[in-house]
Amino acid sequence: MSKTNVSQHNQNLFIPKKSNHSKMKKREITFFIIILFLVSSCSSITGPTTTVSSDTGGIDIAFLDKRPPTDEIQEDEEFTVGVYLTNNLEEDITANLCISDTPASSYGGIEDRECRSVEISKAQKYEEEVVPTEKEERFGPYSYTNLPLGIRSTIFTAEINYYILTQASTQVCLKQDPTMETLEPCESDEIFTTEIIKETAPLTVSKIEKQIIPTGDSAKIKLDITLKKASEGEVIVDEYNRDPLVGLAISLSGTEHTAFICTPLVDNKVKLMEDSLETTISCSADLTLNELYYTDNLGITLGYTYINYISTNSIELKISEEYEGGEPSLWKKQYFWF
Repeated sequence: MSKTNVSQHNQNLFIPKKSNHSKMKKREITFFIIILFLVSSCSSITGPTTTVSSDTGGIDIAFLDKRPPTDEIQEDEEFTVGVYLTNNLEEDITANLCISDTPASSYGGIEDRECRSVEISKAQKYEEEVVPTEKEERFGPYSYTNLPLGIRSTIFTAEINYYILTQASTQVCLKQDPTMETLEPCESDEIFTTEIIKETAPLTVSKIEKQIIPTGDSAKIKLDITLKKASEGEVIVDEYNRDPLVGLAISLSGTEHTAFICTPLVDNKVKLMEDSLETTISCSADLTLNELYYTDNLGITLGYTYINYISTNSIELKISEEYEGGEPSLWKKQYFWF
């Protein structure tokens, strides 16, 4: 006696469609991906010198080759800063991209912190292959001037932050009496890991532990949900509030239930553990079960702002000649005791 009661909306939201293609079709798709890669490698994008990649996906960020120069920067000589972005997410992203350097703005370079809004198209998925989209952003030109003798180096930092909704789902079995024997497998206590259908993202649902607890004529569902963050980057509220807070929504698409109550929460959001990549939260809700047992679609949505950043090594600043015609330049006389 099995029933799957899932709304069409949630099927489209959480469950990817299955498709049956021949081996020839797969070869054609693989060939297309290879051609796409070769074409992109020959494009005007010069590519990064280093990269920071999220283990579970997201937007990777890197500096373009020699933008800024990696060895040295001469005083009064113009330079530019280039940032290379790679979107591994299967959704269009509007992000805030900022660059900065270490010397004070009074000596030129980047004034305070320069930011701009960028639009990044979603990655494309062919069968099981995800082809990221790439984009360049260039800033400048800049130059350093009137450098005091005490400033001999600079460090450039680029960071990108963006808001994202991450979805995950799995099929769970619900039954009125946890001790009841069923004709088809239907366990009251279940643990899901590989069965979770989830999107590639910086923060994902890695494990769900489910319990069904009888409560008189009804039942209660208890969930222990483990969230896993990528090793690079951080979850934040916004650029002014760096608390790692995540919005959480849970639903059973074919079952009447009360709102899920989760603990612990901070400002009605999940606070990620700051000393670990994994955080577990407990949630529960009362169920109204009109059948002895059946399967239903459990959907979980996470909403959060993610920030990723990268910095150069220390870059030497070459100060202009200290002596002009045998005499120290006027602006540098203050640093000599004569």
